[in-house]
Amino acid sequence: MAEPSRRRRRRSYGSESTPIARGPNIQGWISDDGKHEEYLQMWKKRKILRQKFVDLNWFTTHQFQFSQQLIEQGVQHLLQLQGSYYPDLVRVFYYNLKSQNGIIYTRVKGIDIILDNDIWTNVAHLPILENTMHVPNDFGDFNKILAYRSFMRNPQQPLPNRRYLLVGNLRMEERVLHYLIVWLLCPRGSNLAQCFEIDLMIMSAITQNIKINWVDLISDTIVRAKRDHHQHNHHNQDYHRDLNVE
Repeated sequence: MAEPSRRRRRRSYGSESTPIARGPNIQGWISDDGKHEEYLQMWKKRKILRQKFVDLNWFTTHQFQFSQQLIEQGVQHLLQLQGSYYPDLVRVFYYNLKSQNGIIYTRVKGIDIILDNDIWTNVAHLPILENTMHVPNDFGDFNKILAYRSFMRNPQQPLPNRRYLLVGNLRMEERVLHYLIVWLLCPRGSNLAQCFEIDLMIMSAITQNIKINWVDLISDTIVRAKRDHHQHNHHNQDYHRDLNVE
């Protein structure tokens, strides 16, 4: 008996289902041609913080208490996450970023990205828990001076300036914890040697094992980074206009 004939599979080239190749250039990064000039002027040379990660086991071995406290917060995977990153795509991510009802939306290389709970739990491995504290909204009666003194090497030491609370006065444990907050968890580009009120809120919650809503906190940090960029650009534009006034 003859074997049944095999069906030949027809290959189609250039069909509508074939994804469009996007090169490593602005045409590939941003789909809207009308936004190219704005991106080049406002974002192309924007500085990107270098990727950082930490080995919490090292701190545990050297008897730092905060390493276990961070694990109890559920941020250990995010802190130790490492891999390749692409600064140009990070800039496009922020350029197209929008926030609505607490959800972040953006678009990179023609792909829509939604930072919903699935992303936070499956990629960042952040816990989605009930009865967590929102920073700073749930810290209405927070006293930053008392919190700062509780972390100082010498709590009785006079504070030369209550406006600028410097990290150098803290115990080593809290100094390193502050570093992890301002460089990895809620990074910012300046004033890293100062303890802002929100830094002290986060440190107090971690050291007292009060669960933080990390999804909201990190989302707010991402949105604030873009807002600060716009404010910086508007300030520079006003500054240049003032210089041109005769």
